[in-house]
Amino acid sequence: MFASSLMLMLLPAIAFDSAAVAIENGLQQCVQINKSDIVQRNNITLLDADISVLQAIGYCGCKSAVASYHLYNKEQHLRSEAITLKSSNTYSFVLAVDDKAPISESLRLQLSCAGD
Repeated sequence: MFASSLMLMLLPAIAFDSAAVAIENGLQQCVQINKSDIVQRNNITLLDADISVLQAIGYCGCKSAVASYHLYNKEQHLRSEAITLKSSNTYSFVLAVDDKAPISESLRLQLSCAGD
């Protein structure tokens, strides 16, 4: 029992408040995003979210099912990635590739059509 308690105390905290990430959904008529948790897996900090595709994102002006997300810290662009939004699914947005980097309290994630 003591060893398992000690192991739990030595493990780093792996969950953060998802309120630290503001979502700007440019596809809100087609896609709904529900944030879950900020977690760390394999030294990568991720925002887990449930994405519900309400209708094809072509109805929101996209030329394909490919969207992109852009991550900002205040006005500084941190990263961008393309994601395919054909059906509802759980998605893990990458917030940081170094789990030692502090999570800013002012992250902003923008979702838009790819190429925007």
